Amino acid sequence: MITKHTPENDLHAWLREQTRTRHQTLDRSPLLNALLQPGLDPDTYVRCLRHLHAAHASTEAWLAGLASHAPAALPAYQSRLPALREDIEQLTRHVPDAARETAAPARASDAAIQSKDTPGDGTVLPCWHDGIAAYLGIRYVLEGATQGARFITARLLKHCPLMLEKSRSYWDHQAHMSQHWHALLEYLRTEQRHIEPGALRQGADATFSHFIQVFSTHAHGTDRSCFH
Repeated sequence: MITKHTPENDLHAWLREQTRTRHQTLDRSPLLNALLQPGLDPDTYVRCLRHLHAAHASTEAWLAGLASHAPAALPAYQSRLPALREDIEQLTRHVPDAARETAAPARASDAAIQSKDTPGDGTVLPCWHDGIAAYLGIRYVLEGATQGARFITARLLKHCPLMLEKSRSYWDHQAHMSQHWHALLEYLRTEQRHIEPGALRQGADATFSHFIQVFSTHAHGTDRSCFH
């Protein structure tokens, strides 16, 4: 017999089911999927990090706008932008073509997470129906990425270890932030009666949708071997 998950009996399982389609769409985006393939070229890798930076710059701005709703029981969110920027700056020293292709993320973009009106890219903030639940929905996606990052890191180490030798700040940061993912799940479990499920889903859907939009803009790069 298949158990039907509801917000009342298992909020996390319910949210996972509600967002499964968007999650799968994001995972299947060609640029993200390239991280899992043998023969990943440095150009594509740097482009992927740039897209991650762009997507985080917007969604972390949403979190900043909802900072007053952040539950005190959760550890404070730690931005991924500095680690991504460090990796991009390090890697583009070894991939000059990538540096010319797209300007490196400006340091000013980190300040975008302080904006309560619009991120640095001009993205309009969604109109949240419930601040606390929306905040949790956004973090559900951003912290949940730590689990996929473990798998991606393992594949990079297997197929193209020299890529990580050049710089791996983002992947190391994601590994460390896995503890925040488990803290979030525990919060959803203990407080599920007090969390508005519709707004929780809204925050998660908006975040997945924005990442999908960002990653749908990539262009295919040239074939290259791993760093040598």
